[in-house]
Amino acid sequence: MGFPFLAGFYSKDIILEIAYSKYSFIGIFSYWLGTVSAFFTAFYSFRLFFITFLLDSNIYRNIFNKVHESSLIMILPLFLLSLFSLFIGFFLRDLFIGLGTHFWSNSIFYLNSNVSLFIESEFLPSSIKMIPIIFSMLDCFYL
Repeated sequence: MGFPFLAGFYSKDIILEIAYSKYSFIGIFSYWLGTVSAFFTAFYSFRLFFITFLLDSNIYRNIFNKVHESSLIMILPLFLLSLFSLFIGFFLRDLFIGLGTHFWSNSIFYLNSNVSLFIESEFLPSSIKMIPIIFSMLDCFYL
């Protein structure tokens, strides 16, 4: 889910902003399709969280009595991955997607004529940049 300041937020938003900055029918259609997809992703992620953690369980008692906490071997990697998911996207966003970064070097090829898309996407109106965030937050009011 592309929640602000998490890792998925930066990857999703830069893709949507570059699609919109093409100012063509296909670019704007891709932007809206991605925005609606972000809404549905946030919808089912929030629904999954709600059903899993906030509603009463509907499993049988004998199965419920056998449930146990995971071992440290499973908890430690998950804890580290969750920390990276929370903070790496915010602290390293300019390294990965910043203008003029050499992090990806030649692994991602783009034409010099497309560099203007990156620059255009930085200066889109705030209303266009906020639409995916608003769509992602709308699902919180569903349940």
